[in-house]
Amino acid sequence: MFLYESSFPNLLGPMIDFFNDLLEGFNVFCYYFFQYGNVVFFLIFLIMGINLLVNAKDKEYHEKIYARNLEFIKRRGRIGTVICLILSIAFLSKGFPVFLLWCFESISHPLICLFPSVAEYYESGTTLNAVLSFDLGDTSMYFLFSLISMISIISVAFGIYLIFFNKRVLRSKFKSHRILVAGILLGIMFGFPTALRLII
Repeated sequence: MFLYESSFPNLLGPMIDFFNDLLEGFNVFCYYFFQYGNVVFFLIFLIMGINLLVNAKDKEYHEKIYARNLEFIKRRGRIGTVICLILSIAFLSKGFPVFLLWCFESISHPLICLFPSVAEYYESGTTLNAVLSFDLGDTSMYFLFSLISMISIISVAFGIYLIFFNKRVLRSKFKSHRILVAGILLGIMFGFPTALRLII
């Protein structure tokens, strides 16, 4: 019993240090991830545009054999590619994230703000440096919420992308409506601005 009691604090110390190091590593990753968040969105929309263009060319070649819907596929594929490329450049310039932030912040706060302690940090976490000024645990929590927020934005964008182009140009098996609804629900819960304010 004596050995157990004396060894317990010695064991707890390294575990706490390891957990703190884990949180610090997570925070460093999130800091650089959001610092270059506009580049992440740029690459996502660029890949979506290139993927659409390649699939449109493949389907155009396939339909040319049967002489079906050729003009429709050309038009939809090219328009979709141009839109994705414009959005990728808009995110890279940070102009579009600023516009989205203004739109979403004027609507309402996320549901997580129903908790007073979270609402206080949400109001204060307007920039990356502001988030880093929080305590270690609070910084990690805010970054976690911001990552979920970013996933929600990507899910909404990808869901809309699939609704317009899946089975017309693309041939993916993703459920577009499920992805869109999941993104909207996450955005309502954690807020779309939570991530946007960190990448501008």
